[in-house]
Amino acid sequence: MRNLLTSVAVTGALVAGLALLAAPASAEDLTPVPSKSVCSGTYACMSVNRTSAPAGATVTFTGKLSGDAMKALKSWTRGSNTVCLERFKPAPEKDGSWPWTTMEGACSPVRKSGEFTIKAEFGRVGTYIYGLEFGPCRSNADECGNADPGLIGAINAGNKSLMVETTP
Repeated sequence: MRNLLTSVAVTGALVAGLALLAAPASAEDLTPVPSKSVCSGTYACMSVNRTSAPAGATVTFTGKLSGDAMKALKSWTRGSNTVCLERFKPAPEKDGSWPWTTMEGACSPVRKSGEFTIKAEFGRVGTYIYGLEFGPCRSNADECGNADPGLIGAINAGNKSLMVETTP
């Protein structure tokens, strides 16, 4: 019995230690790596045609959703299959969060192939990170209350971010 308790204690300590090592870094520890193309694993990918543009110029974002993302999108939007850009500051808040603004004027339907194109004109001068979210939620209250799965965020695979600078 004593050997069993010792074994359980050692195993528990080992598992707890491994969990600490495997814990993901907090948002404040992540540094965005500017990139023209990003992916959120195999769920979605998106790219931008330019990383710097004068205010009022058109910036084009293109991308593709996986089959699983397309199913979730269809449910989330009740078949309208719309995605929208979201804008983040280029660094997290002091608490490590990455608040965003949904850019309701920069949305696009997703084609049956999962591909989309969003053309946007930015008037706000500065450097921002752009992500992607499902369009307005039209599903049931439970699904809408759980938020969308975060297709492309501030930080993606490889710490990559779609960062665009808008100049005067």
